Amino acid sequence: MLTVDETDLKMKPSFTLSVVVPLTRLCGRFDQLKSWIVESTGLPLQIILIHDIQDSLTGVELHDFVNKYPSADIQIIEGTYGSPGIARNQGLKLVLSPWVAFWDADDLPRPEVVLSAIRQADSSVEVIIGNFVTNSGQSMTENQHLCRLENVAINPALWRMVIRSSIIQGLNFNSCLMGEDQIFLIDLNLGSRSILFSNEIFYEYFRYHPMQLTMNQKSVNEVSIAVRLSKIKLQENIELRNIFSEIVLMRLFGTILVRTRGIFRIRVFLTNINALFIPNWSSIKIFLSLMTSGKRLK
Repeated sequence: MLTVDETDLKMKPSFTLSVVVPLTRLCGRFDQLKSWIVESTGLPLQIILIHDIQDSLTGVELHDFVNKYPSADIQIIEGTYGSPGIARNQGLKLVLSPWVAFWDADDLPRPEVVLSAIRQADSSVEVIIGNFVTNSGQSMTENQHLCRLENVAINPALWRMVIRSSIIQGLNFNSCLMGEDQIFLIDLNLGSRSILFSNEIFYEYFRYHPMQLTMNQKSVNEVSIAVRLSKIKLQENIELRNIFSEIVLMRLFGTILVRTRGIFRIRVFLTNINALFIPNWSSIKIFLSLMTSGKRLK
């Protein structure tokens, strides 16, 4: 098996970071994507755009924009994938850098800040986690992890993490429309990884756009699938059981209750309640403490 350093040497030396960005139905909403790509020109960044074709206009606008920046290392992969997770799997096949990040097309990452954090990481670091701000259209809120993994588990946003490429070889995303990123982090066994916490803001996350998956009730319903899959993984593999993965499971359960309306909430609760028998009591206490201290499920 290759060590971390050996794997890094096999990567393309001109790239420090590969970024995998799934996108679909983005026509007229390219502002954030264009902004950070333009600012990234000249940086050691491999940009992999995975276009899940769902309309006839997004691809036209995407190619028109990318063609204006021939000097940027941008690859466009197009196909019909049906979920961001499956689209990311296509992007993973093309990664050439020792580090990889997974960003969303309608948010605003800060590549230079992320690259600066990578330069500060020593060879033992496997994952770098930064802070982020949430933009709701009317206000911005800074979200801090306070250098504790249990705080990250309450909002385990994959897009504010940078992962060493060597440790995700063989891993794939699930096809769930929501929660697939959290299942991926459980599979990655984030709770046992060597982590560098950065106090810098890596990412600006935009909320409440009606085209976002989180605003789609059908995709929200699929969180139930993510709960069941996470529960099975923790039942079948004791090595994945840690405070991080157990809090993520409880968080997924809480997200279902927060986002389900009316009488359906009772049915969802009864269907998924057995997931709460998986976490250890210590994880449950930490989760409840974080919730009562003002941490927020979304």
